[in-house]
Formats: sequence, C-alpha cells, structure tokens
Amino acid sequence: MAAALAAMLASVASADDALLTQTRDAMAKAAGYFTSISTNGGWAGIYSLDLTHRWGESLGEMARPTEVWVQPPGTPTVGKTLLRAFRVTGDRRYLAAARNTGRALVWGQRLEGGWDHRVDVAHLAPDAKTPERRKGHCTFDDNISQGAIEFLMDLDETLDEPWLDDGVALGLKFLLRSQFPNGAWPQWFPLRGGYHDYYTFNDNTINDCIRVLLDAHRRYRNEEYLKGAARGGSFLILSQVKPPQAGWA
Repeated sequence: MAAALAAMLASVASADDALLTQTRDAMAKAAGYFTSISTNGGWAGIYSLDLTHRWGESLGEMARPTEVWVQPPGTPTVGKTLLRAFRVTGDRRYLAAARNTGRALVWGQRLEGGWDHRVDVAHLAPDAKTPERRKGHCTFDDNISQGAIEFLMDLDETLDEPWLDDGVALGLKFLLRSQFPNGAWPQWFPLRGGYHDYYTFNDNTINDCIRVLLDAHRRYRNEEYLKGAARGGSFLILSQVKPPQAGWA
C-alpha cells in the first residue's frame, strides 16, 4: 500500500511539474506578445486585429501612434501584471518589461504630478535620464492618477532608480495638494470649472485616493500620507446623508 501511495504521489508531482511548465510557457508567450505591441512601454486600450488602429476606452477615442492609455485596465494594469509575474517566477524579462512600463508612466506624468487618461510618450528615449514633463490638467476619474501612483509605488519596492523615486514623490505630493481642506477630492486638478471641481464619489474616486495614501504610509512611513487619508475618511463621515437615507449621494 505504501508503494502504491508513493507511486500516486510521484504521478501527481509529475502532473504538477507539467502544468507548471505549461503555465510558465503561456505566461512567457503572453508577455512577449504584449511587449511586442507596446509603445515605449505603454499600451492603448483596444487594438484592431491587424494592429493598424488603436483606441482608448472605446472605439470613439482613436489613439495617436505615440499615445498610451493610463485609464484602467490600461498601462498601469499591464505593468502590475508584469511585476507580479516577475515576483512569482523570478524571470527578469518580466521585470524589464515592468520597468519600461514605469518609465512610460513617469515620462507621461504631468508637471503637476498626476495623469490625464491618455499620454504621449514620443519623447521617451531608451537612454533618457530625466522626463520633460508638460503642464496640464490631471484626473482622478476611473482610478487614473491613483492607479498610476499605486503601480509606481509597487515598482519602487523592487527597483531603486532616481527617475522612479522622483515620479512617486511627485505623484504623492499631487495627491495631497489636490485634496480640499475638508478631505474630499475633485474629479480633475488643477480645477477646471463645472462639475469637474465637485467633491467626487463617482467611480470610487475618493475611496481610491484614501487607499493609495494608506498604502503610501505603509510603504514610506510618512505621517503626512496618513493624515491625508484620515482627512478623506472624515469627509466620508461628514458627507453621509441624514436618515432615513443614510447613504451617500
């Protein structure tokens, strides 16, 4: 019986090894394909079958040849997947690809510290040391700036490079600077007028900002990040609608 059990365990181990090999091969093929269609480390949202046309969130947003999409599930999402693949497998090809994604985001980062939903990375050269940032409005809609900061912080745990340190610090500074005194965040910053300036719950905006600041405090132990998150929490309590509809607008 012991011999039979040993044979069964050996068979299971062999099957597991085969599945592991197949899984690694599938991951490598997928990563190789995504890397081959990237634009300076970033991606659009939708591609035509022949790769001659690229769009953003929908077919109504045509992407220029050197534009990449920050809006999830865009460039930061792919970068997080590549970074996780490296941590699981130890294969440095995934880390190299994740690094390129980080550079695309940092080079597409606005001078204010956040991101628009689409950025142009034509000016990113392989040997570039410092990004030439441009002024412009940045958005928290759809987890755009928050998601980019979150990925860069995660990458910063694995890589120690000046351009990455600078991008993370600038992004977190932007997150604090754009917060209203009462703890809320607008949809866009700098403020641009209209509903874009309103305190924004839509698409999880405020919750995502709080989550990123809590993550930043855990990683960097900067008390300003914790204070910012606490202000955001205070706003959630302040803005709760009174009974009988004790929810949020």
